[in-house]
Amino acid sequence: MGYQLGIDIGTANTTVAVASGDWPQILTVAGGPSIPTVLYFPAGAPVVFGRAAARRALAEPSRAAHGFLRRIGDSAPVMAGGSAYTPEGLVTRFLDRVLASVTENRGEAPDQVVVTYPTSWTSRRRELFTEALERLDVDVPVRAVPAADALGAVLARRAAARTPGRGADLIAVYDFGAGACEAAVLSVSDYGAEVAGTPAGMAGVEIDDLLLEHVLAASGVDVALLDRTEPATAAALGRLRAEVVAAKETLAADDEASVPVTLPGAFAWVTLRREDLERLVTPAVEDSVRVLARTVRSVPTTAGGLSSVLLYGGLARMPLVGQLVRAALPGARRFEEPPAEDLAIGAALLAIGLAEQAEPPAGGETAVIGGATLEPPELSSFPGVSLPPSGALAGAGAAVPFAAASGPDDADATALITAAYESFPAGAAATAGGTQPTGLAAWSTGAAAAAPPSGGAAGPAAASGGAAGGRNRRRRGGLGALRSAGGIAALVAAVVFIAGGTTLGVVLTQGGGNDTAAVQATTAPAVAPATVTAPTTAAAAPSRNVVRVADSDEVAPILEKASQELASSQPNVTVAFDSTVTDTTTAFAKLCSGEAAIAGASFELDPKFAPDPSCKDKVVGFEIAHHTLPIIVNPANTWLGCLNLTQLKSIWAPGSTITRWNQINKSYPDEPINFVGPAKNTVQAEVFNSSINGDSTKSRDYTVRDLGGVAQTVLSDKDAIGFLDFPTFETLGAQLRGVLVNGGSGCEPPNAITAGTGVYTPLCKPLYVYVRTDALRDPATAAYMKFFLENEQSIAQVSHYVPRDDATVKENIDKVNSLTQGVGPVPA
Repeated sequence: MGYQLGIDIGTANTTVAVASGDWPQILTVAGGPSIPTVLYFPAGAPVVFGRAAARRALAEPSRAAHGFLRRIGDSAPVMAGGSAYTPEGLVTRFLDRVLASVTENRGEAPDQVVVTYPTSWTSRRRELFTEALERLDVDVPVRAVPAADALGAVLARRAAARTPGRGADLIAVYDFGAGACEAAVLSVSDYGAEVAGTPAGMAGVEIDDLLLEHVLAASGVDVALLDRTEPATAAALGRLRAEVVAAKETLAADDEASVPVTLPGAFAWVTLRREDLERLVTPAVEDSVRVLARTVRSVPTTAGGLSSVLLYGGLARMPLVGQLVRAALPGARRFEEPPAEDLAIGAALLAIGLAEQAEPPAGGETAVIGGATLEPPELSSFPGVSLPPSGALAGAGAAVPFAAASGPDDADATALITAAYESFPAGAAATAGGTQPTGLAAWSTGAAAAAPPSGGAAGPAAASGGAAGGRNRRRRGGLGALRSAGGIAALVAAVVFIAGGTTLGVVLTQGGGNDTAAVQATTAPAVAPATVTAPTTAAAAPSRNVVRVADSDEVAPILEKASQELASSQPNVTVAFDSTVTDTTTAFAKLCSGEAAIAGASFELDPKFAPDPSCKDKVVGFEIAHHTLPIIVNPANTWLGCLNLTQLKSIWAPGSTITRWNQINKSYPDEPINFVGPAKNTVQAEVFNSSINGDSTKSRDYTVRDLGGVAQTVLSDKDAIGFLDFPTFETLGAQLRGVLVNGGSGCEPPNAITAGTGVYTPLCKPLYVYVRTDALRDPATAAYMKFFLENEQSIAQVSHYVPRDDATVKENIDKVNSLTQGVGPVPA
């Protein structure tokens, strides 16, 4: 037997689990463990899916299709790239590409595929979904199963999910996301799982659309004058939507978030607060909790018969949601948040059983839909090694959609919810007028999460902005504190609360003080504000299980992403980023003095220039990724081909007299050149000037913009030339043209290959992480570094940097394993 796949296709993200004789593992597909459920239809080229499609959709949203899963059964077509598609046809195209990617990477097709769908779907929607699977271009059996059955397969295999002495445990599945909501109850026994009672669901609310319009209104932009069909405006709105989604994700764990609004001719900062989000979603949350209460009673059972409530997904992590769920189910003994990838893992477990029970057909494809009470295969049908490893609850989350019509109102549940909501502010992590937590402040369903105290108002930082640029340091609150350390608790009945669709959260900035205004919109400051994310002294925050990080703006997105992904497997670890640090020199100073355990660096540590020359003996370095600074022009610029080092220096040197294109080459147009770039004190400008001019402080005069502004200027001016960071360049794709550079070995374009191999010289460079060797004896620091280095390729990829090769990754892992040998687990 080869391998089996479980696919959890969600409204916003899709997760794939693979089983090959052991407990299923989440698979990295197209650059990450969580695949955006997006298709992009380029002109005259094959359709693109996943992360690449999501990036291209930022620039050309009219060519992208997303959210099509929840439209199954809708007769209205989905328009993308000027063509009309049925939702079912888009599902087929998306899954075709997922399966093709997996098959190509593994060298063979799977034996069996199981795909989940929302449990409360009507028979018509299930039939249409089945037909979409029947059209897949594969020669392997594909089965559709309700999401509740996939979860039942996981919980039936986890000893912690069972109650000793009980013949059966009840497990209720509840999904509430931005797109839809669903609740169901499972009965789990030694023989598998089945749906008990009546699954129910309701249509959700489009949180992302609501927040986008909310931010636009708060920014002062005249929405009525926006031409959303104009390409530059559409691209800017696409980027703004991505910022809003990121901010929403952060608000699940923090109190406020700042969103940069960059539109043609307008720029502002808008501060979102959790109270804004709660005001928007409270009616839907109340309705969803009523659905949960009705579903539990339909078993029939009461809240007192439940030993645990399992909360899945982004929206369920909001304090408001937890408060209302507890109020509606006051007799439940436990409330926990297991990993969101359980659905994909459960689907893979079912695929194992199906592959063992029947031989695959000789040819052709099959799509078999399971009933709402489909029983998973008996435990004896699963491989003997399919028990999960100890503590194996970690992994990248995936949103799971559910949709159906809500039932009638429920007076009892309403009364409980109303009482809870009225008392909610008193139980919040911070009260109006009080000191607000900063840094990695996070709430926990089981106990208050420790957070560093406020460090006051945010201090200034270098302006750069953009996708991975300067530090409006959007430190994303770690969601790890929201998960229980023990994973899934023993239960008589567990309510699984899955918030699917789009992940909820937000990017935060500390407002500080007693500011209670709902929204703040400010014009772009000359120097970008920094988010206070950690105290600046070691004594300002609790030291237990705290990993202190100081990093440059350039490395920050990678280390922040690592801390987010660590949260699910190490909920007791708090990663505290020092927001006063924006450059490598300061990061090294913090590291060498012992104020930080880890430093993210844009260049290697040179003992001759270190604050403490002996520091080199106290730290160890790891090369973690490559970065490049592409030189860009407008695609309409057809004359500029390749620039050599002599030309680059003459163009960008201090006091350069080159101001027109024909001064570079007489065949070029006699037109003025518009030079543009990030602020000269940003890490991008310092690296660029050091590489071209030999001095980070020396450069010609040029128009200063943040990274997004550099791209926008070049997009709108065929005579503009500039430079920016690789993440912004990669995100915009074909909207910009990267200039070829001849560093001595031929003309090379800026792309992932030339950045990864270092041939886009002199504008390609490695990035580093340095760690104090004494800090690696601390379990929390050791856990963070081991997790990061073991996953550095996927983390760098999703952060839009270029991962290092396998040999470098292995060298890094061997080095950190040697230095952490004998270090114990993170204490509770």
